[in-house]
Amino acid sequence: MRTALITPLLLLVACGGTPDDDDVPTVNLASNGVPIAPDPDPRPDAKGPGTALGLTQLQLEQAQLLDPAGARLGEVEKVELDGQGYVRALRIQLDASIAIGRVVRIGLDGLAPVRGGGRWNLRTTTPRDRLGALPPVVT
Repeated sequence: MRTALITPLLLLVACGGTPDDDDVPTVNLASNGVPIAPDPDPRPDAKGPGTALGLTQLQLEQAQLLDPAGARLGEVEKVELDGQGYVRALRIQLDASIAIGRVVRIGLDGLAPVRGGGRWNLRTTTPRDRLGALPPVVT
């Protein structure tokens, strides 16, 4: 019985059973000693070619377009890049409530990334009726 208890203890010590500094979680504290919760929605910070608004091309392609209240207006169908690989516009497939099957091109002005549904989406300041009045993209 004594050997059964000592063996696991020896294995624990031999295998480095003491916590390393890397194993100990760090907690940021406010000046009053209260733990500060991590930001649940850190701001996107992607930079360089193939990025816009802090999002990567893949994140942009997976985004939905939302109005200021968070209602869905459509989804990104394609990211348009310029000759150097920088995002210049987005092709949006509008929801059926605006224009059935219509794909329109929008610039980046008036767009802001917002977190929702486990991914990044884009909130626009462009009104629903103005989006519906945009000419369809000819592909």
